[in-house]
Amino acid sequence: MDSIHDTKVNSNNVSYKEIIGHRKTIISILDQMSRHLGSEGVQEKGCMTLWLLSEVYDIKFLIADLNGVTTILIALQCHLKCLTLQEAGLGVLTSMSTIPELKDIISDKGGVDVVLCTLWVNVGHENIVIGGLIAMSNMCVNSKTNEIDLIGYPEVELIVVAMMDFRMSSQVQLCACRLLRNLALANQNVNLMAILIDQLTGALEAAANNFPSECGERVDFILDRLLSV
Repeated sequence: MDSIHDTKVNSNNVSYKEIIGHRKTIISILDQMSRHLGSEGVQEKGCMTLWLLSEVYDIKFLIADLNGVTTILIALQCHLKCLTLQEAGLGVLTSMSTIPELKDIISDKGGVDVVLCTLWVNVGHENIVIGGLIAMSNMCVNSKTNEIDLIGYPEVELIVVAMMDFRMSSQVQLCACRLLRNLALANQNVNLMAILIDQLTGALEAAANNFPSECGERVDFILDRLLSV
């Protein structure tokens, strides 16, 4: 699987006392977010703080253990137009989804659908597109079954739109190619992607031409899979 790997900051770098302190902080944040779902300010501040804390490896598990994934997904759905909140919420999910058991938790709670919705609403905002594509790429493989998630037409269309809108963004192109490469490991996904083969081919060739070192090999793999249909 083609993924962004986690920068592991574990309990060897964070004391037990600090972990306990962080746990109390996270409990307080999640409680406030649950009590004030309609407050954009509370949700935004909560997601931003959780994003910062989630850089620590052990904190990712704390957030999951305290049902933080559900709280973050609700915040993303309730405040789709708050760009700072969206970027921060996606940042937490992206950080957590680098760990197999946590990405499965996010997926099981409907994380992929929420990320897709977030991306469609904010498809014109580069940082959100990058965060969403990374999260989707990390979550598209089930670590328990090693199966690739099956996608629908909206996902493929979204990826094409993002690639076309941000042709000169190396990060968008890299993240899109990484996601498409992962999805192309499943034959059913390739058959669906073939419906948009003209648009996909144009977007992929542009990515390979503009960013050969980042995207070239991935594009070759995807196009080979598409041409095999």
